Amino acid sequence: MLGKLRRYIERAAKRRGLGGHDGIKDHDQKESGSHAELVATRILIVEDNPELAWLLGERLKVEGYETHTAGNGAEGIKAALTFLPDLMLLDYNLGDMTGHDVAVALRNTHKTARIPFLVLSAHGADPMLARGFAKLPNCRGSMSKVLSTREVVKAVQRALHHGGKGPSHPHH
Repeated sequence: MLGKLRRYIERAAKRRGLGGHDGIKDHDQKESGSHAELVATRILIVEDNPELAWLLGERLKVEGYETHTAGNGAEGIKAALTFLPDLMLLDYNLGDMTGHDVAVALRNTHKTARIPFLVLSAHGADPMLARGFAKLPNCRGSMSKVLSTREVVKAVQRALHHGGKGPSHPHH
């Protein structure tokens, strides 16, 4: 099934003229001198399952987002400091630490304190997990890994357009 989905995503990217693994530009524009340059909406995926991380990254690229992946919590913290994403998809069980540990570390670092995130976990719909993350003001919700990529994209769009503080939990 992943092979079929991978081929679909690659064909869709080619049809849109997005090419292979290049950073995909968003429709937001920023003036730079005498001409406008495109600015990408950046999403960091912190996920220890490489196939799922790839799948989410490719699906989000097709939608016009620039993505970066990190395979564990320590890599996620380092990547957040350099990539400075507009949003993070953060797995809860990362092997070297929990997603909550990553979120707290980023919250306590001035450079990354305001980066919003969505919790992506096999336990995403668990109310206790959601309540634990709800205490962090930049949490925009939690969702299950078993959602379709279309639902993940919708959740990303909602999180990026979320104006207030505190989480929105679309999947309870």
